[in-house]
Amino acid sequence: MRKTWFWNVDPTWENFSYLLEDQHRAKKVENAFLENKYKKSCLYFAGVSIESLLNKIMRTKLEDEGKSENKIYNTLRYEGFKGKLKKWPKKVFDSSLTLTDKESNLFDLFETFYEMRNTLTHPKHEDHSIYVDLEMTDVSEIKETVSKILLQLFILRDKIFPYWLLGWNFIGFNRDDNHPVILNNSQFLHALSRMGIINSQTAWSADHSDEWQIKNMSSYKSFLSLKKKLNSYPLNEENSENYEGPILTKNWWEY
Repeated sequence: MRKTWFWNVDPTWENFSYLLEDQHRAKKVENAFLENKYKKSCLYFAGVSIESLLNKIMRTKLEDEGKSENKIYNTLRYEGFKGKLKKWPKKVFDSSLTLTDKESNLFDLFETFYEMRNTLTHPKHEDHSIYVDLEMTDVSEIKETVSKILLQLFILRDKIFPYWLLGWNFIGFNRDDNHPVILNNSQFLHALSRMGIINSQTAWSADHSDEWQIKNMSSYKSFLSLKKKLNSYPLNEENSENYEGPILTKNWWEY
């Protein structure tokens, strides 16, 4: 079978971005019908955001071990979401994820909706009790929990986390001002430099850039600190006469 690859495709980034957009919209709607729609979407994208990264991590491990594609595919397919979440970090990194009781309860709800996604078209449950849980679900908690879990996984794998986990995205793919685009952390530092958050030498020097990322993008504490600093700025970097590339913005869905 012919393999196909696309630029600007990353399932974890895409699903997490969809989660951010829909949790924002869930807070803005004026009726329960639309609120339920966006909450269901948030729960779905919460689960697949995490699972897509877990699958990628396990695929890399199995490929490094020389496993066949059939073996890899079946491993990713037949292990349940909870099993992946609880067992795979320990298996790959020899380190378990840290979850509070509240976060564990949210994951139970993620799994419930994740398993229900194929039955929602043809409901099989006798009553609507799941909607009570849905009504009580705080979409902000969903986002924060997913952010925390993804952050732990990225740090275990890469030692640093990607900029988009902070909730900001670049827009301007193929000169389309409305189209989000995934870039690397180096480009993120250049955006911070254009915004005046860091100096240009930190962005342009590879060594300084690496040092800055290790210091500021390698822990939950630094994540919260950088997020707070970013959120104190306007919603996007200002356009510069000398720069015509993608710009960093917070509410990219509004463009």
